[in-house]
Amino acid sequence: MAKRVAEKARMCSLLRGIFWLLLAGCNRGDAVTELEDALPEPPQEWRDGGLLWRWTAEYGPADGGLLERYFRQQPDLAGSPDIAGQPLVFTSGASDRQYVWLRQAVDGSYWYSVRHVAGRFSARSGQGVPWQSAEHSGESSQRLGAASL
Repeated sequence: MAKRVAEKARMCSLLRGIFWLLLAGCNRGDAVTELEDALPEPPQEWRDGGLLWRWTAEYGPADGGLLERYFRQQPDLAGSPDIAGQPLVFTSGASDRQYVWLRQAVDGSYWYSVRHVAGRFSARSGQGVPWQSAEHSGESSQRLGAASL
């Protein structure tokens, strides 16, 4: 009998704790903030790093296979909001590909890019859009590394 009473008291205490956590979370005053700007439209083409990148609306099985190879080498990216959804696909030459994910936040647009050029992967990320130069857009970017696969 004493064991049951202790169990019920523990359960009530746990439920009370959960209630107060929920109440505190709801009362923080963090209302959902509307995002004012829509995601930027990709250009038909843009130049970066000496390469001319052309936007293609096609995402095919070869793209899926290429990205699968990249993400196998980068398991820490699994579930990242930076790479949610299907990326924009850009090509440069016969086999060079660039995949760009855009996401909108309260404080602006963010991007994550995976490039496959000459058999090597590289990744970059930043704020703004990757197809405007840092000198003209105020974009900041971070090179995340390269790997040959």
